[in-house]
Amino acid sequence: MQTTGTSDRLRRTRGVTAVEVLVVLTLVAVVVAVAAPGMRDFLVRSSVAAGAEALVEALNTARMEALSRNAQVTICKSSNPHAAVPTCAGNTADWPEGWIIFVDQSAIGALDSTDRVIAGGRADGRIETVVETPTRLASVTFNPLGPITGSPGTVEIRLTSALSDGTFERVICLSVLGRASVTRSGVCQA
Repeated sequence: MQTTGTSDRLRRTRGVTAVEVLVVLTLVAVVVAVAAPGMRDFLVRSSVAAGAEALVEALNTARMEALSRNAQVTICKSSNPHAAVPTCAGNTADWPEGWIIFVDQSAIGALDSTDRVIAGGRADGRIETVVETPTRLASVTFNPLGPITGSPGTVEIRLTSALSDGTFERVICLSVLGRASVTRSGVCQA
């Protein structure tokens, strides 16, 4: 008699019911619905912050190259920074698309046949808006002593992306002395 009771109990515990599956799927759907906006915002924040840090690193590299080579070094916007023959994009590109650092032998602030490319890079990510002060800044040139040339004051590059509850911004500040830094938002100090 006990064997039939045991086999009945085993038969009942072999699988899950449709109701149990629906409950689990509903719980998973609720967790995903709650977590998805937060995860997207986290990815956007990380992307914008990493893009800003990459550009600051490139600006600092250009300045250090100018100092160490005792030569004028320029960093310019580029839409093809990793090409065999990269080119400066002028005002047709944004900084996150890419940049080229080169020794500016001709001292014109643009890449030509006499110049030597040092490095290229880009800020891969989810950066939606770029605002520059001064506007339409195509390149930044560092003289052999480190300061930037051709700018009357501090250069600001604002990288912004939308979040589910507002915007996220990083501001790159480049002083006249050539020092680059990142702030969370606001205005660069002179």
